[in-house]
Amino acid sequence: MDRPARFLCGPRCNYDTNGQTAGAFTGYFYTPAGGPALIPYSVYASLAGIPGNPLGTFTAPFGPLNATAGSELTELTAWGVSGNVGYELSDTVKVTSVTSYREFENVFSADGDLSPANVGFGNNDVTDEFFSQELRLSAKLSSAINVTVGGYYSDEKAVYYTLQDIRYAPIPLQFIGNDPIRTKSRAAYGNVELTPLPDLTINGGLRYTHDSKSYTFVRLALDGVTPNPFLGALNGVGANFSGDRVDYRVAANYRISPEVMAYTSVATGYKAGGVGPRPFNPAQARGFGPEKVTNYEVGLKTDLFDRKVRLNLDVFYLNFKDAQLTLLSCPQYGGPGPCALPQNAGDAHSKGVEAEITARPLQGLQFEGAFSYQDWKWTCINPQVVGLGAGACSSDASVIGLPDPRLGETPVAAIELVPNAPPVGEAELMEHLRSRLPPTHVPTRIRIVDALPRTPSLKVSLTDVRQLSEGEPV
Repeated sequence: MDRPARFLCGPRCNYDTNGQTAGAFTGYFYTPAGGPALIPYSVYASLAGIPGNPLGTFTAPFGPLNATAGSELTELTAWGVSGNVGYELSDTVKVTSVTSYREFENVFSADGDLSPANVGFGNNDVTDEFFSQELRLSAKLSSAINVTVGGYYSDEKAVYYTLQDIRYAPIPLQFIGNDPIRTKSRAAYGNVELTPLPDLTINGGLRYTHDSKSYTFVRLALDGVTPNPFLGALNGVGANFSGDRVDYRVAANYRISPEVMAYTSVATGYKAGGVGPRPFNPAQARGFGPEKVTNYEVGLKTDLFDRKVRLNLDVFYLNFKDAQLTLLSCPQYGGPGPCALPQNAGDAHSKGVEAEITARPLQGLQFEGAFSYQDWKWTCINPQVVGLGAGACSSDASVIGLPDPRLGETPVAAIELVPNAPPVGEAELMEHLRSRLPPTHVPTRIRIVDALPRTPSLKVSLTDVRQLSEGEPV
């Protein structure tokens, strides 16, 4: 029996392939105000006959796609060493050094769609070298005071080789990348632990961090020599990130009884910025900034009924600044086309509760359970990530599509302005959008509302937004 792709695929299984066959792509170049670009034949066919179509003048078609193949195996080769050395300077002072080094190489292929369709496939080979050194000093100053200070350094070098065959995008992309990456981090920290009462412990700490990252893009055709015809402008382009951050933590634990301990903490956190690893044009070869968060937390840890039941409860609130989000559509950075660009999308907050329980009613019998609830809400959006110009973080705007007899759908927008914002008219907003968006993305109409309609979970209700505009002339 012939068994394609190595097995018979039932109605609920994943179908994994190890390559894509050769094919053809018919597309047409057009020349809008922003410069030449390429669209699929289907879009060309639907617009070419419309007088005054929004895409400008069409020119020559495009041609073949090469077959690609890889392995169904994932190969990981890794090794590392580490050393932990401690030395007691006195009965109350200790120095600790932690040194580590590791290398790995990971070779794998990825069928992005898990189906027989030729949608997306890639071969990948990642090599990595990492070194780190930490030195810390711990001292017991008295029966109630413990102090720790230290420093940390790391240096990482990596090369990301990839052969990508991306056919889900309006413009299929086949290219080889061989990108060198360098990441360095330095930090200094200190922590003080106080025990003013036998059942009360207070911790306070500070940490300074400096991170730097660099990424150089290589975008070649499948011959591995000539620049890729669509991504070649990225070949040799570099992008960098460098940033500093000071974080703190203050926490207190109080043992109410031998079975119950209450705790609370306020802490800041930091996720370093970086460089988007998959730009599709030079404008997308850009860095993004760090994500910052302040976390407020209160909880209980208990061991009840002679330690037969352990119940832990936690309530938290997180306030995010410059939250990172990967954009899957970003015509504001280089025009229409595929996108996988991390950017700082705006500010948000998240709140929730967590509970864990472990019960051992009998020897050899154990029950475990957990509950978690989290509510996330964007409080403002960076205008640039939704296609507007650079500016302060603002409230939500919602863009929807309404039926159109010529184009199938036409975009319209509803916008909720920031409280106490200066007056702004539709004409001013339209002029702003036309200067920053491709013609096909400019809304034909804008409606400014006091508040966008929302669902019970506080998400923007696109159905209600659509009802705001239906029936009005386009």
